[in-house]
Amino acid sequence: MKELKSIARDSFIAGILIGLGCIANLSVGGGLLGSVLFSLGLITVILQKRWLFTGKIGYLNFTVGREYATLLWCLAWNFVGIGLLCYVFNRYGELYLDTTSLCEAKMSESLLSAFVKAVGCGMLMYIAVEGYKRSENLLTVIFPVAIFILCGFDHCVANYGYLAMNGTLWCAQLPVWILGNAAGSLIISKI
Repeated sequence: MKELKSIARDSFIAGILIGLGCIANLSVGGGLLGSVLFSLGLITVILQKRWLFTGKIGYLNFTVGREYATLLWCLAWNFVGIGLLCYVFNRYGELYLDTTSLCEAKMSESLLSAFVKAVGCGMLMYIAVEGYKRSENLLTVIFPVAIFILCGFDHCVANYGYLAMNGTLWCAQLPVWILGNAAGSLIISKI
């Protein structure tokens, strides 16, 4: 039970950190600067050893059934953390970040396009986390994150933050983004 509480706390904080990256990205209008600022969320997750679904899924041990439930627990708390932060900061922090067009674009993606773009993000997320583990060089985190942002790939947790800023808590693409992120990360990690 204590382990689940610890994972919930670390996952909630990871969601908050990715949410801060989303807000920073939007605050400067995206682009190269926004993508680099967004990477600070993942850098902090890695340095503080927090639980982020897209950073953990590539290390899934298929023979340990309990890991599936733990990763879903992590993902749920990532969503709670990012959802609360993005909604509250945008609504009550008077940031006035308009995510309407971004959310409309994300929610109008075909499910196949959403999956393919999420696979690309999952690959880059694994490359970022594994690159840092091997080198302890922060550039190995910044470049893959900047690439997935600039390419418009779909990160399930970040996209949930953008949706929450817009007051939306669900869309058909959400489970597809989750599966795509997992598939991309697992493809790269198991090759």
